[in-house]
Amino acid sequence: MLRQITYTVKYWFREFRGGRNSTTDEVRSGRPSDAVTEDNVKKIHEMVLADRKVKVRELADATKISTERTRHILGRKKNFFIPKEVTFHPT
Repeated sequence: MLRQITYTVKYWFREFRGGRNSTTDEVRSGRPSDAVTEDNVKKIHEMVLADRKVKVRELADATKISTERTRHILGRKKNFFIPKEVTFHPT
C-alpha cells in the first residue's frame, strides 16, 4: 500500500511541476459515453414512475442500452429509485 501512495504522490508532483494546475479529469480521446444521456435518464425515470415493478431488462430494451448502464442510471443518476432507508408509517 505504501508503494501505491508513494507512486501517486510522485505522479502528481510531476504533473504539477510540468504545468498542470488542477486534479480534475482532462478531456480524453476515445468514444464518448452515449448510453447515460439526459434523454435516457428521463425515459427511465418516467417508466419507473409509471410502473414501479418494471424490470431492468424492459428499461434497457426501451432505451436500447445495456442492463449494466440501466442499473448505473437507477443507482447513481437517480438514486432516489433505490431507497436508502425504509420507514414505517402506521395508518
